[in-house]
Amino acid sequence: MTLRHRQIALTRQERQALEAFKTQLLHKFDGGVARLFLYGSKARGESHRGSDLDVMVVLRRPDRQSSDAVYDLSFDIAVRYGVPLSVHVYTWREFLRYWRLPSSFMTNVAAEAVSLL
Repeated sequence: MTLRHRQIALTRQERQALEAFKTQLLHKFDGGVARLFLYGSKARGESHRGSDLDVMVVLRRPDRQSSDAVYDLSFDIAVRYGVPLSVHVYTWREFLRYWRLPSSFMTNVAAEAVSLL
């Protein structure tokens, strides 16, 4: 899988929200985050006012509490920065399984995703 590390047009608040989400996520799951992507209209450069930030979090360990903690963190960040976050959490195993399936969702993610790690 090839992902781009490129500049994307985000507002200052959006950049701060993503950076805070990433920093807190990596701290909370010390070594447990396998991948972190921005995808969707923001990653494609096709966003409009009110577009959310689509973020995919891939965790190394399959744990319901961990997924809940990621969603709680994303909600806290969204409220604190006033930036709508749409977060999708997968385990590493789920991510690989879906990646191998011919799904339009993962095909789109592969085409547009920007790695945040």
